[in-house]
Amino acid sequence: MAKRIAFATTKGGLDDVIADRFGRAPTFTIIEIDENTKSITNIRIVENPGTSVERGAAIKVVQLLIDERVDI
Repeated sequence: MAKRIAFATTKGGLDDVIADRFGRAPTFTIIEIDENTKSITNIRIVENPGTSVERGAAIKVVQLLIDERVDI
């Protein structure tokens, strides 16, 4: 079984830094980890749809994370 973890990032990827604003972060880095082996099985960088709206950024981010089936 795998767990998906999302990090708000500035450009995306494992070498990136955590963004200072969750709802307005440019990207989300989504890491899939195999719970048995504790190893990374997949890394995805997803653009944040909340950056293009004046209001409701957090709602768009939450919907993105639900759609991506993020656990944490």
